[in-house]
Amino acid sequence: MVLTPTYHVFRMYLPFQDATLVPASFSAGTYRHGKHAMPRVDAMAARDASGKLWVALTNIDYNLPLEIALAVKGGAVSEVSGQVLSAPRADSVNTFAAPDVVTPAALDVKLVRGKPVLTLAPRPLAVIAVSQ
Repeated sequence: MVLTPTYHVFRMYLPFQDATLVPASFSAGTYRHGKHAMPRVDAMAARDASGKLWVALTNIDYNLPLEIALAVKGGAVSEVSGQVLSAPRADSVNTFAAPDVVTPAALDVKLVRGKPVLTLAPRPLAVIAVSQ
């Protein structure tokens, strides 16, 4: 059996099931491709039944990494961890010959003055767990 990129995305989004949506706002600029423009980052946040905050981030830009500092309301952040799903190319897939081309890895997230700070490479999906 080969675990597909879609499988990994659904698994990474599991904490958002039955969680409460938390309004998220961000300003990371605009990504442009030809005549099309869109926000450079897509993000959503939710709080699970235990109170843990989950944040999903995607850097839409195909070429440039992006450093992000999250401001979290509701108290000091005590712990943060995350996973990132990325690949060498946007159209990468897993095969029987190469089953781990697209697979989640630990995401380096640091606490800087109480804010989670991370760098997103081009095209990844990152899911971060924040404890307060």
